[in-house]
Amino acid sequence: MDLYRRIAHIRTEEDTADVIDELIDRYGEPPQSVLTLIQVARLRGEASGAGITEIAQKDKMLKLTFLPEAFRLEQVSAVYALPGFDRRVKILAGDTPAIQVKLAGEKPVTDQAMAFIRAYCESSS
Repeated sequence: MDLYRRIAHIRTEEDTADVIDELIDRYGEPPQSVLTLIQVARLRGEASGAGITEIAQKDKMLKLTFLPEAFRLEQVSAVYALPGFDRRVKILAGDTPAIQVKLAGEKPVTDQAMAFIRAYCESSS
């Protein structure tokens, strides 16, 4: 239970490395399912830091829902202009700020979500 709690509280790359090192020390190389759980925890931490409250996948689309105070149209526009994101990002109408990102290629969904979140955060600088 302690390790599961530690995985749930991962927020940084350093946290990720520490948990993986501990898993390897105690149990040997973790199976892919555990690595995926760690990756999802890391994604949640990044999303939370960006003001994203929900990430949902439906078919080949990701929907990212933002806290109203965290949504910045200029940052979404900056991401849209980046190679690899053009024509894949759409702002969704509604009471709660949200965007839709079309998934591309065969890359894992978590990697594509992380790429968008990092690009969004970096565009604020």
